[in-house]
Amino acid sequence: MTSLLSSLRRPLTRRAFSTNKNVLALRNIDPASPENSTDTYFVRTLSPGYSSCIAAKDLKAGEVIGTTVGTVYSTPTRFTIQMTLDKHVEIFGGMQYANHHCNPNASFIMSESEPQVSLVAIKPIAKGDHITFDYNTTEWDMDEKFTCNCGDAACRGDIQGAKHMHDAQVLRLLPHFSSSVMRSLLKHKLVQG
Repeated sequence: MTSLLSSLRRPLTRRAFSTNKNVLALRNIDPASPENSTDTYFVRTLSPGYSSCIAAKDLKAGEVIGTTVGTVYSTPTRFTIQMTLDKHVEIFGGMQYANHHCNPNASFIMSESEPQVSLVAIKPIAKGDHITFDYNTTEWDMDEKFTCNCGDAACRGDIQGAKHMHDAQVLRLLPHFSSSVMRSLLKHKLVQG
């Protein structure tokens, strides 16, 4: 019997990167270009290879920062957000530059059947603040794990996906997990007795 966890481990040769020229063109847009800006956010390049989504105005908790339609893949990549265990969406339009933070100010809300993704403020965000979300809220077991350097007092250090979180960390983020990750949490963490 194949377990859920082993089904998530896929060899690197099976990664699905789009060769569609429209997707490739979107990936190659300068992060700070107008295509990555709206009246609620813009993208600032902070250093070579590192850009961030920034609030263009004060945002209230619950306010939709932006909505976009992405490209769906069957396997995760460093550029995708998990819709379900076998559907991962790559987004564009600037929201892809919302970076990880262990004490985030936004959360992604998405469909499991359509590649539509919304970014919503989960607390007030001041104009000029970086828009961040916790990668663990959308990923069960991350394709590319990393060490966080957000500097927050609640920083968890190693970011690997919700599967690797301690119970107290899960409970703190509980309202913000995607439905796919929530189902995995219920199956593997929250209902164990």
